[in-house]
Amino acid sequence: MTFTILIGATLYGVIGLTLLILSATELLESGRSTTLRLLSTLLTSLIWPLTIVVMSFVVAISRSGPMLERSLPQPTY
Repeated sequence: MTFTILIGATLYGVIGLTLLILSATELLESGRSTTLRLLSTLLTSLIWPLTIVVMSFVVAISRSGPMLERSLPQPTY
């Protein structure tokens, strides 16, 4: 399970990086890019995949630790 989460997070990060490269390339080729526009593209393209990757690693690490026993309420008949 942990391995699957790590693979998924890595693929998600790669897709995010690819979208960043494509967005920056399109802005440069169209001639409508400014420094502010390129920086905002960079910032927004980095925030959402980075958040998903970091949180996926946090979940994977927390699940790989020892499981705490929880006392479940016993059903009454």
